[in-house]
Amino acid sequence: MIDDRDVSRRIALLGGPDSGKSTYLGVLLDALEAERIDHLRIDQYPANLNAIQRLTEPLLDGTYPQRTEYGPNTALEVRLRTRAGILPDARFDLQVADYSGEEVHTLFDDRDGWSDAWQTRSRSNAVLLFVRPAVLVEMPRLKSRVSSSEMARWRALKGGSENEGIRRHEPIGAVPEPRALMKGEAVDAPVLQPGDAVRIPTVLSLIELLQFLRHARGLVPGERAPLGNLRVAVLVSAWDSVPLEWREQGPARFLAAHVPLLEDFLWSNFHGLDVFRFGLSSTGGDLMDPAWRECYLDAPSGFVEWVNLEGRVQRHADLAMPLYWALFGEDAWNLPR
Repeated sequence: MIDDRDVSRRIALLGGPDSGKSTYLGVLLDALEAERIDHLRIDQYPANLNAIQRLTEPLLDGTYPQRTEYGPNTALEVRLRTRAGILPDARFDLQVADYSGEEVHTLFDDRDGWSDAWQTRSRSNAVLLFVRPAVLVEMPRLKSRVSSSEMARWRALKGGSENEGIRRHEPIGAVPEPRALMKGEAVDAPVLQPGDAVRIPTVLSLIELLQFLRHARGLVPGERAPLGNLRVAVLVSAWDSVPLEWREQGPARFLAAHVPLLEDFLWSNFHGLDVFRFGLSSTGGDLMDPAWRECYLDAPSGFVEWVNLEGRVQRHADLAMPLYWALFGEDAWNLPR
């Protein structure tokens, strides 16, 4: 465990299993050791260097790090420090935890199951929340096609109009999900029997992790922490694999369309300035592709993308950009490109 003296911030990497946390940390540490990142350096290594080597050594062969187990309810912590000159001098702990999908599901089911390690993570000043597109599971939708009368009834309720003969207390049955309604799509929901196990969608697990961080601060639903007290950077990992039409619109639009429940939760419980969305490609392409693997071995690189205030997609090769934003908020955009 790193000594907590002289550190003012902690940033936690959270996400579902296989969401890209280990790959990002391995690539970041490899780039720091090779001095390919200009504004950040390693200030103190953890006592267990083997954990870092298990993350960085596979990348030297052009392969992804395997899921690293740090031990029950423990985490790998690395002390980092910004380089003096352009950024304010800041030391912080970057912490990534190993936890199974079963543990996340247990946390979801049992609010009393938070370990001491999770209590430590609750004191983080910022979170990098990893969302991998390949594991997103659609929430159950209405099975039958929406009729025009059902759509009219829903629109009347939404607009608060009484002029179509609908009384608010009148039972109207199942109200279709609005996005499906507007598209008029027939969406099949899984057919389950009583007692069947239901896999918790990834988005609900992510929301539960954020709920705990808020609960540990004594925040009630809808209450926002003081501005800058808890920042959330949502990272869409494997961004290079996302279809080009979505990449051209940026990660914020992608998330709004694919995980609206998470976006609604963030909007309802965090200041807008305390949430930012990045598209992240830790390796710049798929290392399972032999051609890209050769490119990566010749010149290891990755990138992050985001949308600026003018609505333009920005790209930067410095994978620490989400960390700069987590530390300094909007001031991070003052870095030279």
